[in-house]
Amino acid sequence: MTKKQLRQAVVIMHGMGEQVPMETVRGFVDSVWRENPNVIDRDRPVQGDDEKRSTNPTWTRPDDHTGLYETRRITTEKGNNGYYTDFFEFYWAHLVHGTTWEQVRDWIFGLLFRNPFTRVPRNVRTAWIVLWIITLVIAGLAIWAAWPKAPDATVAPAWSLLMAGVSAATAWVVANVMVARFGDVVRYTKADPPNIARREEIRRTGVDFLNALIAQRDTTHPEEPHFDRIIVVAHSLGTIVAYDILSVCFAYNCRGLRKELDADTRQPARAALEDAVRHRLGLSSLGELPEKLTPERYQQLQDAAREELNQLGATWQVTDFVTLGSPLTHAEFLLAESREDLDARKKERLLATCPPTLEYDGETKLCHFTFRRGAIAGIGKLTDEEKDDLSSEVKMPRWPHHAAVFGYTRWTNIYSPHKAVVTGDLISGPLGSVFGIGKGEGHFCGIRDIAVMPQLVPETGARDPNHRRRVMTHNSYWKMKGGTDIRRETDKKTGKLEPAHHIRELRYALGLGRK
Repeated sequence: MTKKQLRQAVVIMHGMGEQVPMETVRGFVDSVWRENPNVIDRDRPVQGDDEKRSTNPTWTRPDDHTGLYETRRITTEKGNNGYYTDFFEFYWAHLVHGTTWEQVRDWIFGLLFRNPFTRVPRNVRTAWIVLWIITLVIAGLAIWAAWPKAPDATVAPAWSLLMAGVSAATAWVVANVMVARFGDVVRYTKADPPNIARREEIRRTGVDFLNALIAQRDTTHPEEPHFDRIIVVAHSLGTIVAYDILSVCFAYNCRGLRKELDADTRQPARAALEDAVRHRLGLSSLGELPEKLTPERYQQLQDAAREELNQLGATWQVTDFVTLGSPLTHAEFLLAESREDLDARKKERLLATCPPTLEYDGETKLCHFTFRRGAIAGIGKLTDEEKDDLSSEVKMPRWPHHAAVFGYTRWTNIYSPHKAVVTGDLISGPLGSVFGIGKGEGHFCGIRDIAVMPQLVPETGARDPNHRRRVMTHNSYWKMKGGTDIRRETDKKTGKLEPAHHIRELRYALGLGRK
């Protein structure tokens, strides 16, 4: 029998606004594949061409996974790591419609009329003040225009012309920015009755799409999945959409776990992952932690736990979640009513965390993000001596709870630090303090937060002097060059011209060339 082809899928989820189908994925593929010399050696001949390659060619093919004829699958040659790569775009902009100015206005007022000390995060307080200033200026102009004035032949025409211009500009901003762009945020993040149908349609379509990729079987080896690895990449508001879709899909794809296990069943990877998290949080644990738990180490443990989970019957091929310019950093603004409400939702497993929320098990006397699912034949309950032994804890079959997706899927968040509202990306920010678990010194998050445009020095958190700030970088995370003056950089060690820092970090997070 022929050997199965190795395949990996990259699913792109676009952000807010009236997006053009395939525009996002085509620009993305240019940066991470066509212009990437690390996925295919430059001296390898192009298929059907003897000339030396300058870029890596791709091909577009019809795709019926999304049920949308406007989108296509972009496929590649075999990479250096032996994998063929398929790029898909989950397009959802057409599912958001019927947004009114009244809905956007009510949402803005809901943001404005908050206690700035308790319900406005410090990192967006400046933007909150600017929003108030803009609102007051517009309201003042509107009141002044409507206020009765004494007739003045020399002033009235000029004033009328000025107010006509202000009115036209305001109408344009309302229609093309507030409603067309921020309307998507309102319709998706605010769980009001008029928005439920839109939220449901987007999520259900996305879940069906991702499940179709996961369920697809290899044509020559029907017992194996078509894709060995699936990477979900999302930008802007699409990161919230993707976060919801992944949470639902994970629970769905863990239903196939075997209920009946024999006495030889072991879960060393799961046990090691949970114990490392317990150690890091300062909770009761088993054995000695071999090394300090960092996000990088946590992701290594995730890999082993996911492979082990699939061997026991799960069908979860989503290895990575990469967020770009994510508003999830403002989750207490967008997904909850306050920081306290956000913490309560995480604790109740309404929102998935990284690592997953832990719960106490009276049998093992330990905290887990998995639960026991019956006893293994021939083992039964553990003795008191066995409960103190990690190797014995491995023997007990445990399955992840429904919000444990980020116990098995690596999460990398790439953001652009902002300053004075206009530089960097105000919408984005780090997620470590938002989606981690534990408090104080025991707090830990397994998300790799990567600062780009500019890069930050890890030890101090200050801006790297070699990376200057740029204006409005929200749409620049995969741009090789363009309006933000992004240029290639010279590597200090080799002297070669390298892609800009943000492109290097994006390529590394995807790992399309890794074996």
